[in-house]
Amino acid sequence: MAERTVAVITDSVCGLAGSIAAEFGVYMIPVRVTTPDGTFMDGVGFGPDEAIAAMDAGKSVETAEPQVAAMQTAFTECANAGAKAIVCVHVSSELSGTVSAARAAAATSPIPVTVIDTGTTGMAQGYAALAAGAVSLAGGSADEVAETARATAKSSQVYFTVDTLDYLRRSGRISGAIATFGSMLKLRPIMSIREGKVESIDRKRGTDAARADVRGLAERSAAAMLRPAGAVGLVGSQSVPAEFHMSIHGPTLESDPPTSLAIHTGPGMYYAAVAQMPQAYFDVLRGSSVGAP
Repeated sequence: MAERTVAVITDSVCGLAGSIAAEFGVYMIPVRVTTPDGTFMDGVGFGPDEAIAAMDAGKSVETAEPQVAAMQTAFTECANAGAKAIVCVHVSSELSGTVSAARAAAATSPIPVTVIDTGTTGMAQGYAALAAGAVSLAGGSADEVAETARATAKSSQVYFTVDTLDYLRRSGRISGAIATFGSMLKLRPIMSIREGKVESIDRKRGTDAARADVRGLAERSAAAMLRPAGAVGLVGSQSVPAEFHMSIHGPTLESDPPTSLAIHTGPGMYYAAVAQMPQAYFDVLRGSSVGAP
């Protein structure tokens, strides 16, 4: 195998498990979660359950991009480890300031940094990072790694629904009147990420019907892909029910949505993401020790 010279960095909004990120050589920087009790790193001692409990208690809980200094430290660590270039694969700039922080930190990086705005979030972003990591492990150049991340992100589709509209209202995604009306009728929105922003594309009456629609939309998207991979996730302590796992002609996984997504969507948020993956991704899977992400 060719020598690896390109480091790949992403942020915790992608929802990748640490073991999977490490298997693909992806360095993950946590976003911040700010509360009246202090600032925490996403998932580090302050998970989705703690965030939701704090919000339900009336506390202000917000997310913030990683500090520029944290990005600078990550870039220096990658350079010291022998990387000649870095490719950053981040959450949509329409949803977070992480891309801006990475670009600011890149100005002082000891090695060249390419910052990719994936225009998406969750495992759609995560698959772009894994694809980039796989090409990097195969010895790809910085341009090849960056183009792989862009292509995978562009191919990806992510759909989701929520069990309550209150958290979307708090985050400003919908109005209070719409949230009240939807709750009265038990309407559940079907949402997607388009041009980097959250868009409502349909609505169903009842949670199960909405989740089935989300799963079906993702499965139909995967059917049009040559080499798809897919993921489902559910905010809360329960695993994704079997009927809401995807069936596609490619590997799938169950992902734990990160704290940063749970804050904006609340308990019961279910999502399904698919992406067209490069052959290098499947090459890494064959030797993976953590299963098939």
